[in-house]
Amino acid sequence: MLYSLILLGIIGYMWMHIKRLRAMNAELERRLDPLGILKERYARGDISREEYFRMQSDLLQERIALPAGRST
Repeated sequence: MLYSLILLGIIGYMWMHIKRLRAMNAELERRLDPLGILKERYARGDISREEYFRMQSDLLQERIALPAGRST
């Protein structure tokens, strides 16, 4: 009985740890994504609406121009 509770506790801890790591990884990927960074800058008011759409257009054109899997 005690071993079952210990095992259940270990599994629960591992599940929570993995869930936290996945959330951190998703946040990191979002922060490293150029479009994500651009959206954050616009949301904070660092850039104007015109600058946002100009930069967004540039980034989207760059994504189309680069082959899949390659980045600058």
